[in-house]
Amino acid sequence: MTSTEGTLTEEQRILEFVNTSLRPSGEPVTDVEQNLIETGVIDSVGILELVMFLEDAFGMTVDQESLSPENFSSVASVAGFVQQTRNGA
Repeated sequence: MTSTEGTLTEEQRILEFVNTSLRPSGEPVTDVEQNLIETGVIDSVGILELVMFLEDAFGMTVDQESLSPENFSSVASVAGFVQQTRNGA
């Protein structure tokens, strides 16, 4: 964990991951509402990488039923999913 990870929100950490790991040489995502799937930022492999990041970074388990476009379409939707999962919803 870097020194800034403790102070970043879920949304900021996810956005940082998307831009550094899934889009290292592409134009950075700046709009947390941007549809990551429709704009080609992530594909099926990218979703798996994002799931592994979420499980590691937030200490959670993402089950197969949760792998829906509603949960993974944007940085904001992923952050909402993380918050719901961590709160036991």
